[in-house]
Amino acid sequence: MPLTCRMTIDLLLPHFTVGDLLRLSEHEIFDTGWGQSKDVPMRVNGTLLAWTEFDLVGERLAVRITEIA
Repeated sequence: MPLTCRMTIDLLLPHFTVGDLLRLSEHEIFDTGWGQSKDVPMRVNGTLLAWTEFDLVGERLAVRITEIA
């Protein structure tokens, strides 16, 4: 029987407001303030599991695990 879990990739968005969120449109790009060479934390059910980096697979955005926490 499969065990359901929630996975999140956490990005810091300094100065990003609810108004900014409401103004987003499809295919819009915005600055996250996250350094390109910095790994992004991946959490499963709220627990830090790994550090990841973004990658493109075809036309899909993916994350690649770079370090297990």
